[in-house]
Amino acid sequence: MKVLKLKRGDYYEITLSSEKPENKDFQPFVNHFFSCHSIEPEELVFDLDISRRKRVRIYLRSHTFLNRLKKDFLSRRQKGICFRVRFLRKKDWLDKWQEDYHALSVGSLFRIIPIWEKKKVLCRTRIPIYLDPGSAFGSGEHETTQLMIEEMEGLRGRFKSLLDLGVGTGILSIAAAKLGACDIWGIDHDGASVNVAKRNLLLNHVKQGFFKSAEIKTFSAGRSFHLVAANLFTTTLIENHMRIIQWVKPGGYLICSGIAVDHKNEFRERFPTKKIQFLRERRKGKWCLFCYRRR
Repeated sequence: MKVLKLKRGDYYEITLSSEKPENKDFQPFVNHFFSCHSIEPEELVFDLDISRRKRVRIYLRSHTFLNRLKKDFLSRRQKGICFRVRFLRKKDWLDKWQEDYHALSVGSLFRIIPIWEKKKVLCRTRIPIYLDPGSAFGSGEHETTQLMIEEMEGLRGRFKSLLDLGVGTGILSIAAAKLGACDIWGIDHDGASVNVAKRNLLLNHVKQGFFKSAEIKTFSAGRSFHLVAANLFTTTLIENHMRIIQWVKPGGYLICSGIAVDHKNEFRERFPTKKIQFLRERRKGKWCLFCYRRR
C-alpha cells in the first residue's frame, strides 16, 4: 500500500463491503472484527451501495492502525467481504460532513446541531447540543447514541456523576451535563477524540468534564459513579464486565448499548448480573440497550 502523508485534517476511509446483496454473515463479522480493535459501534457508518450490497465505513488518521486492520482482515480470509481504502484530504472530509450531517432531534429533549448550522437553526422547544465532529465519532445519528440519550433522559435527576466509556465527540457527556450531572469523566482509546470532546464541552459551556485517552482494560478510575454509560460492542462489554461494573456506585446505574439484536441473547447469557439488577431493555433498529442498577 502506498503511504500518503497525512496533513492536519486528512483521513483514511476504510470500507468493508459485501460482494452479494444477501450476506447474513456480514454484520456479525463486522461487529466482531471492529470490536477486537476497540472500535465503538457509533464509529461505524452502515449503508448500501448502488447495487444494494451492504457496506460499512470508518475513518482513521493512523497509518499504523490502518495496516493493523488490513493485516488482521487478510488473516481471517473471510469470503464474500472486500476491504478497500480511500484517502481523503481535509477539504474532502469537511465537505462530506457538511453535506451529510445536519441538525436532528434526539430523544424528547435534545436537538443536535452541527456547529456550521448554529446560526441558521433556531432551537426554542429543545435543548441544543452543538457539535464540531472533527476527527471523532458520535454525531447523534447512530441508533446506539440515540438509545443512550433516551435512557439518560429517563434517569434525569438520579445521577450527578457520569463515566462515559468511549467518549467520541462528547455528545453523551454534554447531554448528561444538560440533565444535571456536575461531575463528568470520559475515556476514549483515541487521543484525537478526547481533544474533540473537550472542545465540544466548551462549545456547550460545560466546564465539569475530565477526559483522558485510555483503554478500558487498563484504565483505573480509583472511584465510582452514579451512572456509567458504555456504548461498546458486545464482545468488549463481556470481556470487560468486571471493570465496568466496579465503576458503578451502589444504587447507581449502568447503561450498555452497542449490542446488535442478533447478539442480545449472547449478551444476556454472558454478562453477569450478580452485582447488578436488570431493569429494562430498549431497541431501535438493529441495536439494543440494557439498563441495570448496582445492588
